[in-house]
Amino acid sequence: MTNTSRVGRSWIPSLVASVLLLPSTLARAQTQPPPEPAPGPPPVVVEPAPVVVTEPPPPPPPPPPEPVTSGNKGKLTIKGFLSATMFAQDAPFFFGDGQNAEFPLPTRDKGNDPWFIDGDIRNTRLNLTWEGPTGDKIPKLGAQVEVDFFAGTFGGAFGNAQAVPRIRLAFADIALGPGTFRIGQNWAPWFGNVAVSLSHFAFPLGYGSGGAGGWRFVGLWYIVPLTPKDAALGATVTLALMRNVWSNWATPNTRISTRSPGPRR
Repeated sequence: MTNTSRVGRSWIPSLVASVLLLPSTLARAQTQPPPEPAPGPPPVVVEPAPVVVTEPPPPPPPPPPEPVTSGNKGKLTIKGFLSATMFAQDAPFFFGDGQNAEFPLPTRDKGNDPWFIDGDIRNTRLNLTWEGPTGDKIPKLGAQVEVDFFAGTFGGAFGNAQAVPRIRLAFADIALGPGTFRIGQNWAPWFGNVAVSLSHFAFPLGYGSGGAGGWRFVGLWYIVPLTPKDAALGATVTLALMRNVWSNWATPNTRISTRSPGPRR
């Protein structure tokens, strides 16, 4: 009897323990999980700046070459241009062929196959201009020489590749008062309406009959400017005493000589 009572009362501690654990279990069951964090702002996507390729600016033009300084404190300027031409012809021209051509001649003396191709550089020009020193006690001095290569050739083997220089201009200047005296070979005062092109034609069409009169002569000039150098419209008065022949000064009755040229006609 005694043993049966002891076994029947053994469930009481287990029941008490279950009752004590029930509130904590219920509390855990009723506790909600923590809320999920609110979503943050979308990530900022930084796009790389577009790459702009800029070309460097062109280099500035080179300064003009310094003029050559002569021993007497003057200034020597060397200028000119190189002219090279390829041409084809089927007829002879007045004055010559290539860069020496003016207008075609009516005759055809080149046979049944008149066409030929050649090259020419004789219109290449070289100019030397000298400006003398300035001072209170000395006049303004200057000089100019210009040449091309239309004086013919030396002949012989490869003579056509050895053009002879020809003087175009050669004069000296001396400034006295408002004007300038010039002596030497220069353009005639009325040689002002000249055809000009980027090709530097040596013998422009229409010379003489087209209004381009005059040529280069040896003589004496007196030049007086009427307007400043920087004026928009320039005006100059030029007086000239030139040799009285057109060409071939050694022709009888026209050459300058101390001897009598013979009877006048």
